[in-house]
Amino acid sequence: MKDRTEHIRAIVEQYEDLTFIPLRIEDAFSRDWWDSVGGKHISDNLGIDLTNEGSYFNQSNTDLLLSSISNEGNEGDSKSPVQQLQKYIFSLPTQTAILSTVQTLTRILLLHTASAIGSSHLLLGTSLTSLSISLISSISQGGGFVVREEGKEEWVPPRSVTQMKTNGHENGNIRVVRPLQDIGMKECAMWAWWHGLNVVGREKFPGGKQSIGQLTKDFIVGLERDYPSTVSTIARTCSKLAPKHGTDGICLFCQRPAQYGLQDWRAQTAIRSFKSITSYRPPHFPERDTTDVPTSPSPPSLTPFLCYHCHTTLTSRSSRGTTAVSVSKDDPTPMPLWVTSSSAASTVSSTVRVATQDPYSGEEIWNRKKMDVEQMKATVAEFLFE
Repeated sequence: MKDRTEHIRAIVEQYEDLTFIPLRIEDAFSRDWWDSVGGKHISDNLGIDLTNEGSYFNQSNTDLLLSSISNEGNEGDSKSPVQQLQKYIFSLPTQTAILSTVQTLTRILLLHTASAIGSSHLLLGTSLTSLSISLISSISQGGGFVVREEGKEEWVPPRSVTQMKTNGHENGNIRVVRPLQDIGMKECAMWAWWHGLNVVGREKFPGGKQSIGQLTKDFIVGLERDYPSTVSTIARTCSKLAPKHGTDGICLFCQRPAQYGLQDWRAQTAIRSFKSITSYRPPHFPERDTTDVPTSPSPPSLTPFLCYHCHTTLTSRSSRGTTAVSVSKDDPTPMPLWVTSSSAASTVSSTVRVATQDPYSGEEIWNRKKMDVEQMKATVAEFLFE
């Protein structure tokens, strides 16, 4: 894709009151950027295993297990942020997941950078048309719980970041403002043409025509062309929606509220692949005695710290096949630094404690201890007929 950094820089230099701060998507994996925004030191590089699909009995469809990763390339050199981004993108299962992840990374990069320079507000050029597209697309991908944040959001910096400058808000909160959210795409285009504004173009992601985001965009743009009033109706209706239940902390990836009781819902949902079923041994088959075999602690999981939308983005499989490149279990997928920083302080400790701390509020989060097949069988052994 074409690099438009210098083009944007030239346009911004025409306005004396504006300062140009370039950001790139790969900065999400750059320690230099993380240090510049006040991110706390990360001792271990953590990644997730997207190849694990859990056992037939005791795990959800995909349990995202954390493990240490090597930061060296094939020739022994340190992996660059671009290489880590490429590996992360290639590991995502669908085109929808790729586009959704790029939008989330862009948003979090902007918020952390705004916090570092002491900004109290973040202004985005979201028009009424693009807002309606984001609302429908988010709901279609499982983000209905945070649909109000798409239109009105107040971001709280996580505890893994040291506040660089005060912005006048309590806890350094940043309010996301969308001044154009009541103006349609046609009106924005006409206003830019009348004032002779030089608008920087944006290239389309190759291969994303069948993603949920692109299909939603085609649908909303078609509505605006034939029935203009329906687009504003979408935004007004979604602004009235509110979650029925409270929040259960903050998602480590998108840093938005996570739905309460999500872990209970996952535990009651049994969607399995044939691959995981084949590992199940029927009760009448002989098994070796494992009573004297020491059991190692299960690896820490990132799943309890993700919202439904982010977990689905990482684990969903399309009926038309997956776009993910085969990844070795010994070489986990890297995660953005704000995820690994919070995970290192909270999620890893769940291997030795049942209760962990929320990296944002500091409150305890109680998680279930999972049992393997042998432990489950031992629990009900006295009720089984030989």
